[in-house]
Amino acid sequence: MKWLASTNRFLFHKDTSCDISAIKQKLKAIEGTSLGFYNAHIPTGVDSINAGARGLAPISANLYPELLHFLLEMLSDKVETKKLKKLDLTLDLMDTIIHHNYPYTAKLFIGKRGLQIKPNCRTPRSIMSNHDLNKIETIMKVFIQLSEELGIQINTY
Repeated sequence: MKWLASTNRFLFHKDTSCDISAIKQKLKAIEGTSLGFYNAHIPTGVDSINAGARGLAPISANLYPELLHFLLEMLSDKVETKKLKKLDLTLDLMDTIIHHNYPYTAKLFIGKRGLQIKPNCRTPRSIMSNHDLNKIETIMKVFIQLSEELGIQINTY
């Protein structure tokens, strides 16, 4: 990471290590450089931002970017609140569901948000069960309820 940052050729690093101690070491290695560190792992997201990461780059940003934007705004204000903890915990739970059958799940979810998109994917997948489809419906309900609760305006397509 130190070498990568020293080249001054890179501005964005999407980290997928899922290990907060490794993340902290990487952040230390690039401290004071132009290389931006963006965590792709929601469960370590808040800790990585608090340790100096510039942002987040999880797959959930494709589904509900408003929630992640709100989370980052709360973190930039440096205020630990019940709202922040609830949002972080809820994002962690939602993350476990949307990873199953991704990117198909993202296309279904975005379609439910109003974007005219077909669920065609480059990766082979099996047909989703009704059980899994119900989970996507639940994630949509949680997204809407949490947005209302936190006063987050949901963008429409």
